[in-house]
Amino acid sequence: MIFLIDDKSERQSKFGWDNLALNDFKDVLTAIYNLEQITGINNIISENDIILFHESFFDNSLNKQEKDVIDIRQDLINYATKKGILVVFFGGSIGSRSINGNIAHMPVDKLYSNLLEFCKKYRNERDSIIINNIVFGKEYLIEEELILKHKIWDLLYEQDPESQIKWTAKLNKEVEDLEKVKNIKVLKEAVTVDYLKFQLNKITYE
Repeated sequence: MIFLIDDKSERQSKFGWDNLALNDFKDVLTAIYNLEQITGINNIISENDIILFHESFFDNSLNKQEKDVIDIRQDLINYATKKGILVVFFGGSIGSRSINGNIAHMPVDKLYSNLLEFCKKYRNERDSIIINNIVFGKEYLIEEELILKHKIWDLLYEQDPESQIKWTAKLNKEVEDLEKVKNIKVLKEAVTVDYLKFQLNKITYE
């Protein structure tokens, strides 16, 4: 189950997720608006579930707790890490998307714009779901390619373009990850920095 924890239903409606839209996915999506509802899921949540958590939930006066909000979020992160549950924090103050293991942060508009395709994928391909699907949407592979290529270019910048590549552990890992994402093989043996850049430029975002 996907647990969508957001204290404002009007915010959801603003982004196209009114009661009708939520009802279309009631078999895979549960909307939670208050503390009583969130308490009720504690005993049923499992490692296959996903939590989408709006950062202001416990700032709402109806959901206020004695414990500091930052500590509550950290407790959730610790619990999710221990159980292997995917958690995505989203909100208006989060300006960019980031992933750290099974925990992600993203802007509120990106979350709701990606939610439709994510719910469809979760319904039909639950076992293949990864956190990138909600964070980057259906084009997540393109985003991942861009990130990996940027990391590789940064590492290559440190080396002489005409010299043979010095394969550090970090560079090798980034290239191997790119090979997996694109299902390709990059020529590594006895190649110059410039030739690896040439190979990277030939990779298209399809």
